[in-house]
Amino acid sequence: MTDLSALIRGACPQTAYDEARLRYAALPAADRTADLPTRSTRVYENLRRAGHGSPGPGPFEDPAVFSARLQWAAITDPSLFMATLIHHGMALGTLLELGDGGGYAARRTEQLATGDRIGVYAVTEAAGASGHASLATEARFDPATREFEIHTPSASAGKIMSNSGTAAPKLGVVYADLVAGGRPRGVFPFLVDLVGPEGALPGVGITPLHTPLLPLDYALVTFSSVRVPQAAWLCDGATLDAAGRFTDVAASPAERLTRSYRVLRISWTFFTAGLAAVTRAAAATAVEVALVRTVRARSAAGQPLLDLPSRQRALFGALATAYALTGLAHRVAERGAPDRGGEAGAGPAGGERDLAPWSAVNGSLSLAKAVAADRAARAIAECRLGIGVLGTLSSNRIVEYEGFAHACHAAGGDNTLIFFDTGRGLAEEALGHSPVPAEPTVPALPADPTVPAEPAPSADLTEPAAAFALLRARAAVLLEGLRSEVSRSRSLGSDETALWDAHFAGARAVGEAHGVVDMAGAMLGDLGRLHGTDRAVHAPLTALLCLLEVERHLDWYVTHGLLTVDRRSAVDQGIRGLCARLRPSVRTLLDALGVPPPTGPARP
Repeated sequence: MTDLSALIRGACPQTAYDEARLRYAALPAADRTADLPTRSTRVYENLRRAGHGSPGPGPFEDPAVFSARLQWAAITDPSLFMATLIHHGMALGTLLELGDGGGYAARRTEQLATGDRIGVYAVTEAAGASGHASLATEARFDPATREFEIHTPSASAGKIMSNSGTAAPKLGVVYADLVAGGRPRGVFPFLVDLVGPEGALPGVGITPLHTPLLPLDYALVTFSSVRVPQAAWLCDGATLDAAGRFTDVAASPAERLTRSYRVLRISWTFFTAGLAAVTRAAAATAVEVALVRTVRARSAAGQPLLDLPSRQRALFGALATAYALTGLAHRVAERGAPDRGGEAGAGPAGGERDLAPWSAVNGSLSLAKAVAADRAARAIAECRLGIGVLGTLSSNRIVEYEGFAHACHAAGGDNTLIFFDTGRGLAEEALGHSPVPAEPTVPALPADPTVPAEPAPSADLTEPAAAFALLRARAAVLLEGLRSEVSRSRSLGSDETALWDAHFAGARAVGEAHGVVDMAGAMLGDLGRLHGTDRAVHAPLTALLCLLEVERHLDWYVTHGLLTVDRRSAVDQGIRGLCARLRPSVRTLLDALGVPPPTGPARP
């Protein structure tokens, strides 16, 4: 039998989950008044402390335990989460997945595993919007010395990444276009030392950058003919013989791109988990404050802030999002559990994804990251606004959590482009113009006889299945509309670029709607695992999540005949009624989250 706290913990054993919580609670607190170099240095010190000299179970050895540690890192300090994920998940993960396993790779693995070097994952280039598929940075092979020369052709091609400043010795996993025999051979990662004890190494240019969304040592990194041995090439089975002849296990440039970036499934899985964690922390903090902060206005004098219907809608909505994203995180962990040496998807629906090539690796995982970042940012903003000035205090961390969620809009692929590519892929599948990919764009929900295929005109919208049916119906109608419009445009002879420019908004809406269905479906699936009191508490929260999503598009539902004008008001009434049902159970919901209470003014 599953209980609410087990829904939060997921597959991680209770003892390991508690150990992760205590481990991160014991770390020295981030000095939020320090300058950026000092704060970044503290982040890397805490990264090493949290690992006790080693990362412990990693993303391959025990993904559930690694995820629990990352979630508590996010709650403790979002910058620590980002540094840890990039170091252990992205940099070390790429080395383990694509390296040849030889002595050079083993030494480099040891440096990262012990924290002797901090890992950097360098892909994005300053002037290269959607440039992951065509990088300007080059790695030219010299067959005489068996070395690669890493070179940045211009400042505009510099790499922008976190973890890349001079706050600690750094080892970069640098993505570049491999050039051999005078020809480009595809995008590969290379191990490049960036920073030593005294600062940037010869040939490496590091210009500090700053983002207020996520305090960490971001930088613009350039390379001036930096030479690395052939063993630094993370070749993924490709070879270069003594004469410089190149062979690759990938059958095409598109497959090479997918294979080189396949470690991204790790990032999407754990980004989704981290976003769920900070949403839980923000919601728990805001609701705890709203429970003890009283209203002074005459109309509601002496009442807790949480008793105001307007605050209930916002804060219970954030609480519902926290539970939904947690369920989504566990669902994507089951789908995309890291498996060292496993293959990436054969390709995306609808052909190559030239705008968001990240999506080609695994469409369902990238979509989960995108919807998690978007809905986490919205929910955390409601938490900040819902408790007034207390929501802005650094002691409550809500602003930090919100900044992290906004930073994740672009991390691991741009959300807007992921939504668009998902919608485009689904439309192409519906048109039968492309094979179904190895990794489905959006996995089908398991058959559930309690969820109607279409919303019944008289259904009780406060029932989770009925509310969810509206979300699923919207996704289906949007997809059919896009399929029809694309088919019509092609029949009129529209070229593909103009066609998808014209249907960009429609495809984006399809992708987002399917992401919302996936998120709400995960929460509905969690509800099905509960019994008794826990189910009675979780059910109105699930229905609330769905109805708040419906409320965002009320006019659309009426226009498309999924709600009558009279039934339109039932949505608002249903939300109010669900909030009233949840109010007596709020302590149960908060306790299951297991988030430490807030500190500072108005703390419980």
